[in-house]
Order: sequence, then structure tokens, then C-alpha cells
Amino acid sequence: MYESDVIVITDREGNMRPLRFRIEENDEQIVIRVKNFFGAIKLRDREIYNCECSINNVMKMAKLFFYPEEKKWYCNIK
Repeated sequence: MYESDVIVITDREGNMRPLRFRIEENDEQIVIRVKNFFGAIKLRDREIYNCECSINNVMKMAKLFFYPEEKKWYCNIK
């Protein structure tokens, strides 16, 4: 799992939708665009955002985890 920086848009009700995120791998920063957003699940201590992303022209599924208490984002790419 990577710690990540995420750019989101927020609707009037406060729901977030990720647009792109940045991870660091091998001392290199990689920016990943979200192609499809499949919704969010809000749990007690975190929110999980399911997305499909294009990485090197290959579509991959990603889960973005937001921890409101810490105000931190994490990413898991499959």
C-alpha cells in the first residue's frame, strides 16, 4: 500500500470523487488519472474509494483509502 496525494472534487453534499493521485515508487513520483469511479464505502474509521485507472496504457483497479482522523490517503493498486 502506498501513501498518496489525491485530488478530488466535492459535490454540495460533501461527497468526494477522486480525479487523480500521486504515489512515490523507487524514488520517482508517478501521477495516475482516475478513468472510472465506482463509488465509495464509508466505514467508522475510513472511507474506501473504488476506481479504475490507466497506468502505462494498462487499465488497473485501485482502492483509495481516506482516513479522516489522520487526513491521509493511501492507495492499493491491483
